[in-house]
Amino acid sequence: MVEQVVKGKRRTAWRAGLAAIVATAATASGIAAPTSALAQTPWGNPVPGGAASGYQFSLVMTAPDATGFNEVYASGEGTEGELGNGVNADSNVFVKVKNLTRVKMVAAGASSAAAVKQDGTVWVWGNNSTDVLGLDPSASVNVPTQVPGITNAVSVGMDSYDRTVVVVLADGTAKAWGSSTGNCAASKTPVTVAGLTGLATTPRAIAVGRAHVLALKADGTVKAWGSNSAGQLGTGDTTASCSPVTVQGLSGVTEVGVGFFHSVALTSSGTVKAWGHNDSGELGDGTTTQRLSPITVPGLTNVVGISAGARYTTAVTSAAAPANNRFAWGAGPLGTGGGWTTSPTPLAGENFNNTVIHAGPWHAISVQSGAVPRTWGDNDGGELGTGDYVERRLPTYVQRVG
Repeated sequence: MVEQVVKGKRRTAWRAGLAAIVATAATASGIAAPTSALAQTPWGNPVPGGAASGYQFSLVMTAPDATGFNEVYASGEGTEGELGNGVNADSNVFVKVKNLTRVKMVAAGASSAAAVKQDGTVWVWGNNSTDVLGLDPSASVNVPTQVPGITNAVSVGMDSYDRTVVVVLADGTAKAWGSSTGNCAASKTPVTVAGLTGLATTPRAIAVGRAHVLALKADGTVKAWGSNSAGQLGTGDTTASCSPVTVQGLSGVTEVGVGFFHSVALTSSGTVKAWGHNDSGELGDGTTTQRLSPITVPGLTNVVGISAGARYTTAVTSAAAPANNRFAWGAGPLGTGGGWTTSPTPLAGENFNNTVIHAGPWHAISVQSGAVPRTWGDNDGGELGTGDYVERRLPTYVQRVG
């Protein structure tokens, strides 16, 4: 009953922007009304995989100390256990994920999450009604639980609809479970993705979309499988494939990312390639024309990081702050302060060096050295971690407890 009361107050606060009601709801849920984020000590780990934006929740890792020790914090919807703190309740500030330390990277879905630890094990938590946790029996869990049989993982990807998880292993192969395993069949426990070897072992070597997957190989080429209704597999047609196929015309790729129906890749030359759905301008080529094979996003150079949300894309360049070094395009939580755009547009707010953006379906997270993480976008579940339920169009510093 308390949870329902808190949610009722939360919805009212989000619509009306009433700070007093937000504070009351936070207190009722056992979370003290937070202090100013600007007073916090900088935290967060600005590396690919160091944060994740789920459907209505967020994850952020702390930077490891000299011994490699770090932790993970979560905010947002928590009624399915996706915050991993042992309590099935929401939080509009970042709270510590329970019993999860020495973490290499994190991934987030609709109401479930995954993490790769430094020892190569994979840990999951949240809703398991779609068998996305890789556990048998298929029980939901609200604290991190180890996936059996995996001890050499290096990266993990999870889609925002809790359908598929793909894990890259240190030997360059991959395991998958859920609905899109690369084997034309679903599986509730990890299975090897057939015909997929020689994968890169970097954090953004795997990207799992709403119904398709990209996998980066160590030789700089890219494999893809799944739905292809908008050409998101990059094969020059719209034929779906439940087993990995080669994306056309790509070489020297260092990172991959996916939205709902579009795909992006970063090359070693600092350019960005994009293909697939483009009705919202998410390919960044100044048009809304669908592309069945990769095109170069014009106007971007010296790019060092990319990320994609539902119908938008972000990029970070090597330009030294205070120069603009963060860009977004498409439709969604762009963080630019303006509406949708078909070309790369600078994000609003202060620029930092060494910044990594983690784009989710409806909100995004920016982690940078020497500052508190920032979030923007939808906030109906408290996923921005700003201590309220107010939507943000501009990057805003988060708050945490514990």
